Formats: sequence, structure tokens, C-alpha cells
Amino acid sequence: MMPELPGRIGRYEIDHRIGAGGMALTYRCRLEGIGGFSKRVVVKILHPDHVGDDAYVQMFLDEARLSARMHHENVAAVFEVGDDHGIPYMVMEHVDGPNLATVTRNIGLQGERPYGHIAHIFAGVCRGLAHAHGLKDDEGKPLGIVHRDVSLGNIVVSRRGVAKVIDFGIAKFADKRNVTQVGLLKGKLHYMAPEQLEGEVDHRADLYQVGVCLYWLCTGRPPFHDDDPARLWKARLEGEVIPPSRFIQGFPPELEEVILTCLATRPDDRWQTGEELADMLEAFCYSHPRWASGPDDVSRWIKQVVPLTEDDEPSQRMRTSTSQARRSLGELMNAPAALPAAEVTGHGEHTLRPDSAASAVRARVGLMAAVALLVLAAVLGLTLGRPTGSDADAEVYLEEANRLADEGKPEEARAMLERAVAADPQDAQLVVAISRLSSRLDAAAAP
Repeated sequence: MMPELPGRIGRYEIDHRIGAGGMALTYRCRLEGIGGFSKRVVVKILHPDHVGDDAYVQMFLDEARLSARMHHENVAAVFEVGDDHGIPYMVMEHVDGPNLATVTRNIGLQGERPYGHIAHIFAGVCRGLAHAHGLKDDEGKPLGIVHRDVSLGNIVVSRRGVAKVIDFGIAKFADKRNVTQVGLLKGKLHYMAPEQLEGEVDHRADLYQVGVCLYWLCTGRPPFHDDDPARLWKARLEGEVIPPSRFIQGFPPELEEVILTCLATRPDDRWQTGEELADMLEAFCYSHPRWASGPDDVSRWIKQVVPLTEDDEPSQRMRTSTSQARRSLGELMNAPAALPAAEVTGHGEHTLRPDSAASAVRARVGLMAAVALLVLAAVLGLTLGRPTGSDADAEVYLEEANRLADEGKPEEARAMLERAVAADPQDAQLVVAISRLSSRLDAAAAP
């Protein structure tokens, strides 16, 4: 169990912990000064488990040095780097808004998706990435920066309607002190460009990942989804993308062309720069009155989709998440332990399947136990040193499980939910969402 730090990191007072991954922990903090001065910041520290590992220390410092070079409104700024009791930390801009993973989760599969606002958000993302891609060292040589981890979770939208790219922790660049191990994949599976399998990438891999994010936020599902990794990669390598217009009536053809160009298998067939892609997204907004959008429009939309504001007490948010987790845990522990498997018919009735009842009962009981442990971990605030991105992987599987449940495929949804549990998420809201879907599937299977 990872102990919480005392009430401060360096000269920064801790409000609450934002997140944790395999390499680092992040906290929302305050810098207090004379005359009532107070400034909110985000402080990211190297996970104490890795303080004695030179490779992790250097990777953390690489990110800090790289991030400190960036000065763009669409990239979260780094203000300071230091250490506290031998643990390195970096102080970053606090963005008062949600990430896009939270946004798409709150919208749900059937929610309204204003394409103009989404295009405007990603135009900003592309300009931030273009700034990073174009950076040079002190001698004027290109740094060749590639983020490699552009995902919905690494794009934050402030409540003023400005998108910010965060987390350059696994970025590739020429001045990097820590060398990536040969054969080690960097990035999240559902976002990776085909060439990332070979390890040699340039900035166009980031534009591919922008396309994945665009597709996902515009449709509610990833462009490639299959529970078999081999089939998933085959579809990705062959560019087997289902155009959004196939299943969304009235999807704007101009935006579809932009997205599908991002997702081209060959880098030469994609948009070639972040600025070019940003121009195309802005042209879509400005050429159609229906999709016209700006920061004020995005701001109103974000506040509507994620109404929780930063003015709310963080302690109240933590109490709410904890009480929800405890309630869900109680529901799970008190649920019947042996319910026969069932199929939902087109009329909402349940048809028992005696031949598979025993195995289905065992699967459900095992899933309930696993989800209960996840909720308990969220309640107790456990940090298990899992790899960075476990929450993002769990989100992928949870979104797919929700989709399958909505389509009336409870057993397939349950199998996907088991994958979400196996990803070992730690975010309390995500754990609660998993437990709710588990309860929903159990209720649907009840006689």
C-alpha cells in the first residue's frame, strides 16, 4: 500500500490526489503567499517505488526538461522542477476542467455529440502538438518530438473552452537521456498507429492518434474494437475502419474525410502536419453555420456535460466518490450469489439457458468478487504500482461492455467487463461505473 505524503510537497500544500500510475503520482496543490495570495497547481512526483531506479528517474526528468521547453496555450505548462526528500517532482499548470475520457463517458453511447465543438477542441490539440513537433534545441536542431500517447485521457479541456495536451512522459525526442528499451511498445494499444509496432515513428503517429480520439469522441466507440488482439491489429494494419456515416445518420461527410485521412495506415497518406490538420478542422467549423464553434461555445458545452466545477470542495468530491463506492460494494455483497444465466429477448423477457447455467453462475460470482475487491480498493485508496494507462485500458473495455449491453448482448458484455476488471483500474468513479454495469447485468439475468 502506497502511503500518502504529508500535507505538502516542497512549498506546495496538498489539496488532494488526482491520479496515480506506474511511474508517477499527481496531486492538486496550492501555493500560498503573503497578503492572501493563493495559486492552484498540479504537482507530479516520481512514484516513491522508483526513486532508486536510475532509468525511471531519468525518464521523469526527461519529461520535465521537455515540458519546460513548451510555451503554447494548448499544452499544459511546467513551472518548476525540484525534489522533496530525494523524490523529484514537477509543478504544472492546473487546468480547471475534465479530460476527454470523462467527457465521452458522461455523454454515453447515445448522447448528443456537437461535431463543431469537437472539431474546435481538436484543432487546438493539433496546434499544441504542432508546437511540440516543431521545437528545436539550443543549437537550432529539430528535437523530433513525438508524444506517442495522445489519448482521450491526455487531453484536458478547461472550463474556458481551451484544450490542453498533457503527459509527455513517454515522448520520443532527440535530446532524451533515457533510451527506450528495444522491443518495448510505448503507448496505449487502442490508440497506437500501425508503425508503432515497429518502434520507428515520427510526428504523424500523433496525428493518427488524434484521429482515433476524434472518431471515439464523435461516435462513442473506438475505430477498431475486437476482443481478439490479433484481429484488432489485423484490422488496424489493413485500415479496416467503418466510416461513421455507416451507423450515424447525417454524420458530416467533411468531418468523416478528415478523420479517415488521420487513420490511414501509411503515414504518407495522412495529414502531414498538426497545423494542416488544425486548418482542416477549423475549416469544417467555419464553413458550416450549423457547426460553428469557438471557446465560449465549447465552454458552455463542457459545463453542461461535466457540471462539477472546481469551486466544489475537493473533500466533498472525495466523500461523494467514497460513499458511492461503499454503497456499490454493499449492493454487490448483498446480491444473490447464484443466478442462472439468461438471454434478453426482443421483448425484454428473460429466457433461461440451463445448459450454461452452472458456468454462467461461476463466471458471475467470480466477476462480482473481483468488482467488490476493486471497489474496496477504491474506498481504501490503495495504490498497487500498476502500469500507467491501466485506467485508460479499463475505460476501453467498459465502454465496449456498455455498448454490448445496450445492444442486448449481456454475455458478451460480461466478458468485456471481466477485461475491465482485469485491467485493475484505480479511479474511484471508474470503479463505481464498473460495479454499476455489473449490477445492471446481474439484474437483467435475474429470473
